[in-house]
Amino acid sequence: MISGVLSAIVTSFICILLHFIICLFTPSFPKFDSDVKKLIFQGKMVLSIWLIMLPLFFLLNNIFANKGIDEIIKKNKIEEITFLLYSIVLFLCFFFLYLTVYYIIDRSVSSRIMIEIEKSPSKRLTFEELIKIYDVDTKYQNEIKGMEEGSFIKKEGDKYKCTVKGLIVGRIAFFLKSIWKLGEGG
Repeated sequence: MISGVLSAIVTSFICILLHFIICLFTPSFPKFDSDVKKLIFQGKMVLSIWLIMLPLFFLLNNIFANKGIDEIIKKNKIEEITFLLYSIVLFLCFFFLYLTVYYIIDRSVSSRIMIEIEKSPSKRLTFEELIKIYDVDTKYQNEIKGMEEGSFIKKEGDKYKCTVKGLIVGRIAFFLKSIWKLGEGG
């Protein structure tokens, strides 16, 4: 178990480092006509990195297990397989956690506002200056465009309607927001 956890942590760290290196040393990525396509591209790249590094995960798990790290816990073959499966799930959790952090950084309004304030010459902006720099209407148009491209909503005449996919996501979000007492938010 310990070897699997260590393997998942080390391999995930290497995956994140590899993604940073690829992004840092790639002169430019393709230009996309939508945010959804950009996110799909980045998601596929991160997934590819994690899949390519899967053999390293198994190799490290073997190396750590052979070094006696798992001797702390005496286990039979079924327990070994169970611990390996737990480790794979942990490795996948790190992948989804990294994608979540990436998505938050890419799409967060709060992050964008802080970046704009920091980029300003005085490192301070009034509300009116922020509105000029970060147009709210454009933000909403981009969000709606992304939801249409992701098939969460569709336009009928001059109104938008949730698709089945959008209805499911909306109900799940409403349910979780009500349990967590988050209010409408947004």
